[in-house]
Amino acid sequence: MTTKRFKMCDIIFLFSLLGCAVLFLFCLNGFAGYVDESFYPTAALRLINGDSLVADEWHLSQFSSLFLYLPVRLWLAVNGSADGMVFFLRCLYACIHLLCASGIYLFFRKHGMWAVVAALLFCTQTPMQIINFSYNSLFALFLTAGCLLILTIYEKQKPLHYILAGLVYACACVCNPLFCVVFVIYCIAWPIIKYRNSNFHRQNIILSNKRRRKENKKERALPQKCTVHGTFFSKKAFLLFGIGIAAIAVVCLVFFFATGGTLSAFAANFKHLLTDSEHFSDNLLLGFIGRLADTASAFNTISFKLFFLPILLYVALIFDKKRQLPNHIVTYLICAFALAVFYTAGVAVAVMNGDGNVHFFSLPLLLISTVSYILTKNKNKKLFYCVWIPGVIAACAQYLASNLALLAIGWVLTISNFAGIFFIRDLLVELKEEKEDCKKALKSIACIVLCFGIGLQIAFQSISLFCRYYPEKDEMQQIKNGPYENLYISRRYYGTYQLSLADLDEIKDRSSEDDPVLILSDMTWLYLYIDRPFGTYSAWQLSFEPERLEAYYELNPEKEPKYIYISAVVPRSDYGVSFKMAEDKATVMKEMFNCTEQKLSRGILLTVQGINE
Repeated sequence: MTTKRFKMCDIIFLFSLLGCAVLFLFCLNGFAGYVDESFYPTAALRLINGDSLVADEWHLSQFSSLFLYLPVRLWLAVNGSADGMVFFLRCLYACIHLLCASGIYLFFRKHGMWAVVAALLFCTQTPMQIINFSYNSLFALFLTAGCLLILTIYEKQKPLHYILAGLVYACACVCNPLFCVVFVIYCIAWPIIKYRNSNFHRQNIILSNKRRRKENKKERALPQKCTVHGTFFSKKAFLLFGIGIAAIAVVCLVFFFATGGTLSAFAANFKHLLTDSEHFSDNLLLGFIGRLADTASAFNTISFKLFFLPILLYVALIFDKKRQLPNHIVTYLICAFALAVFYTAGVAVAVMNGDGNVHFFSLPLLLISTVSYILTKNKNKKLFYCVWIPGVIAACAQYLASNLALLAIGWVLTISNFAGIFFIRDLLVELKEEKEDCKKALKSIACIVLCFGIGLQIAFQSISLFCRYYPEKDEMQQIKNGPYENLYISRRYYGTYQLSLADLDEIKDRSSEDDPVLILSDMTWLYLYIDRPFGTYSAWQLSFEPERLEAYYELNPEKEPKYIYISAVVPRSDYGVSFKMAEDKATVMKEMFNCTEQKLSRGILLTVQGINE
């Protein structure tokens, strides 16, 4: 590849990056309607205000707040309040996301346009279609950086890269502790591969040159395995990678104790992290089976009840010993292309019917890329082991950890898919070297598959972001205060937003800075605005769970609220108002506390005199 072509690819990438930046720019001040987005900085805000991990916060995602601590603290120091915090974090995340996409391009730059496509595929995908920091997006950033670092190790093998890889991997595990299973697999594989490599070298020393040549002809894959695995499975690699993991563990422990955490409080409160009804059912096995049943049902919907088709394709690929013959390759590529079209149509129909299976759009490209990898003779094992497999494991971890099941894994598969881009490239390179008559047909089919899969994926991701966030400013109102300052929301919700702020202003006027406040609402941004100690186990309370509140106050009596605000706004019903629902909650809370009741503009305020015995 010539220098001139490199320069052209650089220019194309810069324009692509600029296009993504413009896409983000159009979306940054749109209101997506998520309650998630304003929730993520609330845990960091608690730490800044003196609360500690686990003891004062019971949500499972709280550990990722370690990475939001500095940005939130910076904004509070500069701005003096949480006003505009959501917009600030969006801008910061967009910049980091674009930088991560640039890192993908720079690492694979030698592959020219393929690097541009891989970077663009990542750049147009934001976890859960949220352009902001969350445990999902942070996990994606750390996972991508870690994969690139491990790939770099095979090229440069510098001690610093091993340590950085350990650091980044540990950060990903902080965002999703289930991802620790990768290190367990590494620890199990390390002695096995180390033994196989040392045994291989020992046999090579003993064998004569003539016999060694014969052995190499019979087992050509064995030296390759040694080359691929030996670098990251040496004693040096294990030690340095472990140092990186240990460093993050130490930082987390120091942070925990520095923010007032104690071992006794951790032990007393930790079990309550596992009682969240949204993430855990009374019977874990039945809950998991139910999730699998929902997954099978969703997959059955998008496959028009022909879910067994990809299974047949992969079974045929596995048992076909002649799969790398030109006519077989043509057949399998046609089948992969047909399945990609089939599932794309299924996803489109499901989305139009409101089934919410939008994240299945990762599936068509995943099918094409995995088929390409299986059909390739000289497989890119480094990319397969260092990016594709971690991406799939991460998708499984997110599937198990998140209460959203399938909605949580689409973006993770994008990480496996950008590796799949290069699997397709490798197959095309081999097809160019074919001398058979079907060479042109093979190349044409592969190029069609490539353009369809990648183009569709990137286009849909871009359109989804645009449609989710882009504000129709003629019908929207720009917010001038509060956490959503600078964002555009519907005129209908604008009035509800301002009246909710007015209710909180009234609580601020009545209370002192040390009075804990409990807010019962889906709208987590209310906690960002109130500027009072959190009188709750978490700002995330989509389900009203008075039993958890009682258990929380029993362990943390200092968090008993002085004021309870019960919002009558129902975000999940287009921000309608239901005072009947608020009254029902108020009745339950009055059984728990001795309090007086007052009706405000958009909710009910309970002033607490004490707890009922």
